[in-house]
Amino acid sequence: MKIKSVIFTVLLLLVSSSCVFAQGSAGSAAGFESRYIVDMPTAGLLPKGSYSVDVLAFNNGGITTHFNAAPFSWFNVGLSFGGTDIIGQGIIDWQDLPGFHARIRILNETLIAPALVLGLDTQGKGKYSASSKRFQTQSAGVFLAASKNFRWELGTVAIHGGMNYSFEPVPSNRFINFWAGAEQSLGKNASISLEFNPTLDDDSDVYTEAKGLLNLGLRWSLAYGLTIQFQARDLLENQARRSGSNRTLGLEYISYF
Repeated sequence: MKIKSVIFTVLLLLVSSSCVFAQGSAGSAAGFESRYIVDMPTAGLLPKGSYSVDVLAFNNGGITTHFNAAPFSWFNVGLSFGGTDIIGQGIIDWQDLPGFHARIRILNETLIAPALVLGLDTQGKGKYSASSKRFQTQSAGVFLAASKNFRWELGTVAIHGGMNYSFEPVPSNRFINFWAGAEQSLGKNASISLEFNPTLDDDSDVYTEAKGLLNLGLRWSLAYGLTIQFQARDLLENQARRSGSNRTLGLEYISYF
C-alpha cells in the first residue's frame, strides 16, 4: 500500500506541475495558437523557427501523423501521412499520397479585424478509400480562414470561420464550402471547441446520409508545447453507416529548431 501511495503521489505532483507550467495551444495561458477548430482550419500559425508533430488516432486502427514547420512568421508548410489497421491485425491500408499543408498569413489580427490565412490542406480525416480516391471526411483543399479572439468573464473565446474548395470530389461535384466554429478556454490550460461543417461539397451517398458535420473537441495543455485532444466528430450522425459519434484522440507537440 505504501508503494501505491508513493506512485500516486508522484503522478499527482507531475500532473499538478504540468498544469502550473503548461503552455501548449489550449487554455487562456496558451503559448501557441490553435491551428484547427476540430477538423477545419483556423487562422492560427506556428511561430517563426518552430515545428510541430501531430498524431491523431481514429477508428479502424487508424493513425495520421502531421509534421509542419514555420520558416517565416507569416508562412507554415508541412506534410502528413497515415492509414488504417496500423493498430490491430490485418494488412495496413495506407493512403495513396502524403497530405500537403501550407499557410500564408495575409492579415494579422487587430482590435477590430480578424486574422486571415490563405492555405492549402490536402489531408482528409478518417479512412482513405483508394477506389474512390477520397477520405471519409474530405480535405479542406484551398481555404481562407478567419479568426478573432475576445476576452470576457469566462476567459477567452475565439470565433473562427472560413471557406474552402476541396479537390477530392470529381470535378463535376466540386463546390465552395463554408464552415464556422468557436473555441472557449476552460481555465488556463484547457479549452473546448465546437464547429459546424455543412459539407456542401460532398454529394456521395456512400459516405453521407445527410449534410453537415457537427464536431466537438476538448484540448488540454499538458506541458510546454505539449497538448492532448479528444474529439467527438459527427455528433449529428449524418455520415453513412454510423452509430454514435466518431471518437478520436490526438497529441500535438510544438518546439523550436
